[in-house]
Amino acid sequence: ESQGAKKEILITGATHGNEIITTEVVMGIIDNFVSEKPEEIFSRFNIYLVPVVNPDGFIARERHDSGVDPNRSYPWPGSPNQNASPAIRPLIKFFESHDFKASLDFHAYGRLIMYPWAYTANSPNGQDLNFFKDVAKKMSFFSNYTPGQISKIIYVAQGSSADYYYWKKKTMAFAIEMGTTFAPSPSEIPSITSENLEMVLHWLASM
Repeated sequence: ESQGAKKEILITGATHGNEIITTEVVMGIIDNFVSEKPEEIFSRFNIYLVPVVNPDGFIARERHDSGVDPNRSYPWPGSPNQNASPAIRPLIKFFESHDFKASLDFHAYGRLIMYPWAYTANSPNGQDLNFFKDVAKKMSFFSNYTPGQISKIIYVAQGSSADYYYWKKKTMAFAIEMGTTFAPSPSEIPSITSENLEMVLHWLASM
């Protein structure tokens, strides 16, 4: 494929600064891409990886961003002019300057594979819902994470990244709640990274 035909992909971690395992996993994915140089991926995609979305929160090991939950601060259909938190504003600007086919936002914890909508129990339209379900099921096969719609599998949440990306550009937006703690012991990091890398590779293969 030509350079212009490549699909753009966004992968993010540490929206909540205390979820430090997410940064470890994103860095592990980067390390794999650099060392393995998977041509079947690089020939199809331009992948943008953001290991730390919320740097002030990450340094402080703090969930919030200037006193606000950053993953409740995105504009959403019920509040299209909502003012995003300081860390989210540049990410929104970056997102809007690209045409992302799909996104993956890593969180901790709960071992879940999730997709829109978060702000309502209503589901996406049939074709998109089938796609979300199919891809999430494939990903769960490699990790035993539980797949489902955000509002139904965890809770209703207004102002999330997945809803914003899907609402604005029909980006096939997923969110992963990885592992069983915000900051696992160093000995657990390789296995958590491995299972999430495997999911990412099969996620990309579905795009």
